[in-house]
Amino acid sequence: MQRYFIYWCLFIPFVSLGQKETLYYFTGKDTMTVGVKTSGGSIILPPAFYSFYYKGGDKVEDREIFLCDTNRYANDLMNYDYRMKVYDRNGKFLYCPFWFDNGPDYYKEGLRRFVENGKMGFVAPSGKKVIPAKYNFVDPFYRGYAVVCLDCIYMHLSDDEEHCCGYAGSKYAIIDRRGTIVYNSKLDIMLNDSLLVALKLIHSYTQKEKSLIQALEKSQVYMEFVKKNQSMSSGDIVVWPRNEKCFYMVTFRELDYAYGDDLTFLITSDSKSIFFLDEHGDKRNLTQIDKK
Repeated sequence: MQRYFIYWCLFIPFVSLGQKETLYYFTGKDTMTVGVKTSGGSIILPPAFYSFYYKGGDKVEDREIFLCDTNRYANDLMNYDYRMKVYDRNGKFLYCPFWFDNGPDYYKEGLRRFVENGKMGFVAPSGKKVIPAKYNFVDPFYRGYAVVCLDCIYMHLSDDEEHCCGYAGSKYAIIDRRGTIVYNSKLDIMLNDSLLVALKLIHSYTQKEKSLIQALEKSQVYMEFVKKNQSMSSGDIVVWPRNEKCFYMVTFRELDYAYGDDLTFLITSDSKSIFFLDEHGDKRNLTQIDKK
């Protein structure tokens, strides 16, 4: 199996929550819309957005700012919603996340789906588009791979009012984290361990790598996740470091669901530096969390 490297040693400073400037949401004349400004009054984003989660006066806690553009059209022929936008803390537009489960798509294995010009791709927590939007539809990553559709269209699939529509096509593929196609199929694919084994895409770990996974299983964050989800898979390394100063990325997930909730960590080869990646893709020092 090909191993996937990523610059987590360089990427981490952009993911941390450390921010010098305190930001707040505020409302304009229309109290239904919000903007973002600094504690000193400098406007980062004008009050021209709807927010599903925040109101005027709330502090901007996260690295990314998620707002709904009231001046943007809603959907295209693929039913992708472009009103939802992600900005950085300087007010720079980054991308439109794929709208999933009543909110922006979750980070899975450190990557989130985004939409652009009727296509989908993957973006990192820094806002960098690591796999360009060139697929008609993509599933979240699972153990280092993702299913993509090359010709899917949005269509009516059933009479179920809530789940009547979806995406269907005849050209599917499995890609790795570089966006390289490793397998083609005419049928839709549901990734699972059995399929990855059959395709010889499952890898074995060295004793050192096994010890890193075992170290994470002793953490408080892992223990709490097990209590919540009952059944857990063993940890899976989805990104290998380029050198000793970089990080492994290790994920855990529910056994019953291929795309269940992920628990994602970054860990150095000596286990001295460990970070937990939250739902926003922000890193949190594991040692500090376990002391709480």
